Amino acid sequence: MLPAIALIIAAAPCGGCGDPSFQYHGPVKWPYEDLLAVCATGDTVPDRSFLTPAGDLWGVAPECADAVGETFEIDWDSFGEEPDSFTDATTPAELVVAGFLAVLGHQDIAVDETTRDGAPEVLLTRFDDLQSKYGFAESQDAGALWYQLLTAEIDQVVYNPEIEAIMSYGAGRVNVGDITDALDPPGSPAQSFTIVEVAGFLIHEAAHGLHGGHIECGEAAGPFLDEDSNCDANAEGAYGVQAWWLYDWTRSNGKWLEEGVCWGSTRALADACMCIIERDDYEACNGWDTIECEGPE
Repeated sequence: MLPAIALIIAAAPCGGCGDPSFQYHGPVKWPYEDLLAVCATGDTVPDRSFLTPAGDLWGVAPECADAVGETFEIDWDSFGEEPDSFTDATTPAELVVAGFLAVLGHQDIAVDETTRDGAPEVLLTRFDDLQSKYGFAESQDAGALWYQLLTAEIDQVVYNPEIEAIMSYGAGRVNVGDITDALDPPGSPAQSFTIVEVAGFLIHEAAHGLHGGHIECGEAAGPFLDEDSNCDANAEGAYGVQAWWLYDWTRSNGKWLEEGVCWGSTRALADACMCIIERDDYEACNGWDTIECEGPE
C-alpha cells in the first residue's frame, strides 16, 4: 500500500500510455450551459462546483448523471451501474460523475485569473486555443474553460479495477481503477477518495493529452516516493496542471468549505506537488499562505 502523501503518484503510472491506434469520439457533447441547466437543483445551478461545505454534492438527478455520461462517454456497463440519482458519491461511477461536476460547476474564479502568468505554459497555450474557439469573456467563470479542456481531451471513460493505478490515459480514453479505496492510512478500512481529489485526477488525465507521459523520479524521490515512481521534471506536465486547478480551487473556496474538507484539498495539492521535481518557483506549490481553511462562519 502507498503512503497517503504519495497516493497521487498512482494517478497515471504510464501517463499517455495505451494503444496508440485507439481513438474514440463520443457521439454527444452537451453544450456547457445546457449541461449546467440539466444538473441544476430546482431552478438554480449550485455554486462552488455543485458541492456543499461538507464536500458532498447538492444532489444528482438521473438525467444529470446521464448527461455527464453522454458528454464524456462513460461506459456504464464496465462500471456495472446505470445513471441514477445520488447525493453521497460512494461508487466508482458516482465518484467519476461527481468529479466532472466539480470541475464544470461554478469555480468562483474568473477566466483571466485562471489564465494568469504563473500557470504552466502548456496549459496557457491550450487555454488560448479554447478562448479563440469559444470566445470566453475574461470575467466569465473558469468552470466553462476547464469544461472545454476536459471535453476536448477525454472521449471515453471506462472502469478497469485491475489496473495498478488510480486512473490512466491513452488516446482520449480514461481508465478508472478502484477509486473507492484511497488506502489512507495504510491498512485502514477502504474509503473513497474525495470528490475534489477525483476532480484533480480527471484533470491530470486530460492533461496527458497536452503533454504526454511522466519520467521516473530518480534521485529526486523524497522519503515518500520510490526512485521508479512517476514524476514530472517541472510544472509543464500533468502534475503541474493538476496542481494548478487544485491550488486555484482551494484558494478560492477554502474559506467556504468545512475546515477538514479544505485541508483535504490542500493535501491533494501537496501530493501533486510532491511529484514535480523542479517546483521551487511554481506558484501552485508555494502559495500556501494564500489558502485559508477556516471553515464557514
